[in-house]
Amino acid sequence: MNSRMDIKKQNGAALLVALSFLVVITLISLTAMRSTTTELRLASNNEERVAAEQLAQSAIDSIVSNPNNFIVSGTEGNTKTPALDANDVAEFASATVTLTEGSTTNPPRGLGVSADKFQGTLFRVDGNYNNLAGGRGQSFIGQGVVLLIPKS
Repeated sequence: MNSRMDIKKQNGAALLVALSFLVVITLISLTAMRSTTTELRLASNNEERVAAEQLAQSAIDSIVSNPNNFIVSGTEGNTKTPALDANDVAEFASATVTLTEGSTTNPPRGLGVSADKFQGTLFRVDGNYNNLAGGRGQSFIGQGVVLLIPKS
């Protein structure tokens, strides 16, 4: 008879142990799902950040590739905003580029040109892409350009 009493006492203990394991497994599963969701959001945000940087750089490259944008006025600090052709890249509707003329001086070292024969006009080219409203990110990139001008 003692063996039947022991079995009846153990039935309740087995149920509690099984329920405890179920709760622990459920908590681990919920934590893993939440972590995965967070990592997915981080990856998505990083992808949008990189895409925004590439679009800002692409806008700069579009302006730099056209030599007509680099007309030397001789006025340091002269700023202009050349138009981007949205037919090239549809996302250029959310991008702007600003050209700022710098000083005209001897060309920087390392360009492989003679300071006796050339002078250089420095330009600052700032590309800004902002499509936060569309959920596509925002980026600002600045870069310098040297325009070499033969000395007369």
